Amino acid sequence: MMMRWIAVLSLLVSFTALGLTEDKKEDKKDEVPLKGRWVKEADGIEILFEFKTKTELILKASAGGNGIIITCKYTLDEKESRVSAEVTEVKEEGEFPAKPPKGYKFKCVFKLDKEKKTAKLSDYEAENADEVKPILEGEYKAKKAD
Repeated sequence: MMMRWIAVLSLLVSFTALGLTEDKKEDKKDEVPLKGRWVKEADGIEILFEFKTKTELILKASAGGNGIIITCKYTLDEKESRVSAEVTEVKEEGEFPAKPPKGYKFKCVFKLDKEKKTAKLSDYEAENADEVKPILEGEYKAKKAD
């Protein structure tokens, strides 16, 4: 009888450990690799990249009281840190001189340096990329939520 209880307890411990392992795998699957808010200033424009979820990216650009909020759906090639995004919504605050249309697509490399709490955006590719490339590319700093 005692051996039966030991066998049952061992099975329970095994299933519990297996369950915990599965939970950890699930948690990792839902992690957001580029999680956070990243900001930089260029030519008097503050630019903010906010990775909300594994597929939603918010870009904000503001100068004075004028700005735009761009919502994108994106994918990430984690191996190369390459972001591929498509604009799904654009909101204007005041008057902002340039805004991308819904459906605008772009790609870039967005690498995090967790130690320095910085990120570097490079290799920006899109239609008319030459206009915004010098403003977007460069080093971003981690920014806490407002």
